[in-house]
Amino acid sequence: MSLQTMKLVLQPDPASQDLIFSSSSPIPKLADPDDHLVRVKAASPCRHELLWEATDTHLFHKGRSPPRVPCPDGAGVIVTAPSTNSPFQPGDEGFFSIDYISRAGCLAEYTIVKTGEMALKPKMFGWPAAAAAPLSALTAWQGLFVHGNLASPSSKYQKGNAGKRVLVTGAAGSVGSWAVQLAAAAGVTSITGVCSDPKLEMARSFGATEAISYSDFSMLSINKYDLILDTVGGNALRDCWSVIKADVGVLLAVGSDYPDNVRPDGAPRVAKSEWYLVKQSKNDLEAVATLVDQGKCRAMVDSEYELENYKAAFEKVSDGHPNGKVVVNIS
Repeated sequence: MSLQTMKLVLQPDPASQDLIFSSSSPIPKLADPDDHLVRVKAASPCRHELLWEATDTHLFHKGRSPPRVPCPDGAGVIVTAPSTNSPFQPGDEGFFSIDYISRAGCLAEYTIVKTGEMALKPKMFGWPAAAAAPLSALTAWQGLFVHGNLASPSSKYQKGNAGKRVLVTGAAGSVGSWAVQLAAAAGVTSITGVCSDPKLEMARSFGATEAISYSDFSMLSINKYDLILDTVGGNALRDCWSVIKADVGVLLAVGSDYPDNVRPDGAPRVAKSEWYLVKQSKNDLEAVATLVDQGKCRAMVDSEYELENYKAAFEKVSDGHPNGKVVVNIS
């Protein structure tokens, strides 16, 4: 690599999941006063992300500008920061989730990150954990504290969370594990985690006060939960309607299904039922980093791969049923 080029992975065609490796792509140039050039240390792919642009056309209606670099999540060292109005300086270590709808991702030696997409890396995290955390943690944080009915861990109203009952499906997964940890950190004392049988102990280790398998869902009491965050979709989401509190309950989904699309006949009226799209947020990442450094949250890293072995990383994400996030170490 010269001083003007870098290694990266590209998705040339959004209609195809085929990726190619380049060892001589140009280093991105700063084009906006809010841009930071970051040397990426690690990046993390998301399941099905190579299909997003082709299938979620309502989100990608303008199309992504080439180069189409995968991985919205990353962590690295800031090389160049704007001369004014930036809280970050060259040499700072950050973790970030990039606005993937319009720009290149993180599977490259260098990427562009905007101020609102990044926070300083938690001191307790190495590079793999830092790269694994941003999108999953943001999704959980915004579900509980922005779209949900919980007060955030730093809120003066946090004490009210103690009386709430929360249920999380996929409670041992990448988003669900963060939701369980963040709910516990916010003072919720009744957290039910739903997951597969082999992962019940894992859900408890993240702070679930009750862990049940999907097959035992019918054993839960009806009209029980103030907030349900579904990360799975399908039958799991449909079953959630049977245990949400009537009138006051909030049912949120981040999987492939909208709650009202799988609402069974006779399901109760609720205060809110919606699918939501996570948004990049410096403030939310900072709050997560604080909790990590306080020892209240941790990231799940299933496995690590080198950049040249990117195909194996994506195969593991798609077909290997990872326990947590897969990470690609870059530099």
